[in-house]
Amino acid sequence: MENVNDEKTLEEYFSPHNSDRSENRLLEIYDQMWVNEGYGSTQATLDAYDNGRKMLERFYAVDQNRKSTVIGTEVTFKMDLKGVEFWGRVDRIDQASDGFYEVIEYKTQADNWTPTRIENDLQMTLY
Repeated sequence: MENVNDEKTLEEYFSPHNSDRSENRLLEIYDQMWVNEGYGSTQATLDAYDNGRKMLERFYAVDQNRKSTVIGTEVTFKMDLKGVEFWGRVDRIDQASDGFYEVIEYKTQADNWTPTRIENDLQMTLY
């Protein structure tokens, strides 16, 4: 996610030491992680906060139907691909009920992610 507040919130929410997977807990973590700095105006700050909160509320509603198990969040990886070192960080890795792993990449500003952009995005292609 491009919004660091949301990214840190989800990382904390899915961390092993958080046993409360309620929507209230998710939004509480968001409030704890929220940083008011870096916005051009008070209104921009309020808008960003509200947008992030709404995004997390939608995320929570969708996540309730998840059948997979979260294995890790903000997972850093490094591997050698035929002599080329490839490294990065993924937002989340889940394990599906059939044993396969799923790479989950959160993307905000969904309007900017067209099928063409996804198809041509190097990060998404490599995943």
